[in-house]
Amino acid sequence: MKNKFLSRTVLTLSMAMRSNSMTAPSTDITAVTRKIRRAFANFPHVIDVHKRLDTLRSYHCLNEEPESVAIVGVTGTGKTALLTKYYSRHPRIEHEEYTEVPVLYAEIPAKCTIKKLVTILLRAIDSPFPVAGDEEDRTHQLITLVRQCKVRLIILDEINHLVDRGTKISHYFVGDWIKQLITKTHVPVVLAGTPRVRDLLETNEQLASRFAETISIASLSAEKDAINSIGTALATFGQMLGDIPSIPFEVVETQRLFVFACGGRLRSLARLFTRAVEIGGTAVGVNFDSLAQAFEQVIYDKCPQGRNPFRDDFDGTPLNKAGEPFHILNLEAM
Repeated sequence: MKNKFLSRTVLTLSMAMRSNSMTAPSTDITAVTRKIRRAFANFPHVIDVHKRLDTLRSYHCLNEEPESVAIVGVTGTGKTALLTKYYSRHPRIEHEEYTEVPVLYAEIPAKCTIKKLVTILLRAIDSPFPVAGDEEDRTHQLITLVRQCKVRLIILDEINHLVDRGTKISHYFVGDWIKQLITKTHVPVVLAGTPRVRDLLETNEQLASRFAETISIASLSAEKDAINSIGTALATFGQMLGDIPSIPFEVVETQRLFVFACGGRLRSLARLFTRAVEIGGTAVGVNFDSLAQAFEQVIYDKCPQGRNPFRDDFDGTPLNKAGEPFHILNLEAM
């Protein structure tokens, strides 16, 4: 514990020296926090996944079935950010006779049915009649529009919401509908969600054969060879601070504290970092005290002694016990 305290003292002194060597901070806190909330880190896995999606989108399938993939990761690892970023890079194209939709993206809400899903997709493709007819009628309309709008890739995000309700029989019918969509449109489909996505694939053998490739999105890590390095995320956020003082984020021991504090989730890291900036302001900035306060405000509001990673008495174990912030991650991974 003494060594940990000394380490933090050195980091705090380093931060103070860095701050004192600067002119008075003039950075707009609101602008900084806005940038952090909107930040998108180009991790190596993000680049790799986008390249894979490009390959799928480039397919020109006539009579053969296209390849499709499943993207799996626990809540908060950045799946939706990764997919919406890709979607934004391929906007619809207005032609004289039709509207081209290169990528059709839909985020599935909780307690969703197949009929609701079809309606969401019809609205995403800008159908003038998204609620016309029954499930079969809407599915036929969707397939027709996918062909007419020259859709090249269909992304179904949060697909686990179709698995979280119902029985294995209903899961089978969901899988059968997705299989029908692929078969009749000849368009690659991306299924993205929590590890519960695997339950959907396991209940329908024919669907599983079409999604033989699964891309796993790992949680943030401070390990040297980690695919998703928390150091990359911290460096990205750190560049947005401007004149706001901060502790050095490249120190591995500090990075490990951030991993404990956010459970390896990019979304939680962004919330923690944003609140620390708001608490510290331009004078104090991001230090262990502002981070400790931020942790207790946005991550663990009833944090007991020894469980705050940014306080000297932290016991150094993951916050995944029952009642702790990341207990749900254990359940999702099952």
